[in-house]
Amino acid sequence: MCPLGMFGNLGRTLALLRELRGYSQLALSRRARIGKSQLSKYENGREMPKLETLERLLAVLDVQPIGFFYTVAVLDNLAERFAGPPAELPPLPPIPLPLTLLQPNLDEVFSVTVTQFLRLYRLQTEVQARLEALTPAARPRSRG
Repeated sequence: MCPLGMFGNLGRTLALLRELRGYSQLALSRRARIGKSQLSKYENGREMPKLETLERLLAVLDVQPIGFFYTVAVLDNLAERFAGPPAELPPLPPIPLPLTLLQPNLDEVFSVTVTQFLRLYRLQTEVQARLEALTPAARPRSRG
């Protein structure tokens, strides 16, 4: 287990996202208003960023905190799975032909679910766009 506990792969995640977004350490550090050496310390796990600094880094990388910490968790899980000696893999079972990823009824359920999800997302996006188009005086008042 990493001495940083649940944040053990925070630095690796920052580095991965930085590379995926096409930033050098220098470019990202400048845009996030931190030193390049400081970013290097974060990425190598020598130091943890303050929350304000992490927020600036994620804003530049255009990554939501939930996505960032999900990626940290995935990397943590992979690190645990591959720590230690490789396990003996069981033989693969024979693959029935014709090859399908899901049984026919599951294919249909999956298709309907994805279609409904996309419709819901589109509706939510349209509602949000309409709300943003309203003038402040015409916007509905929030109850709270």
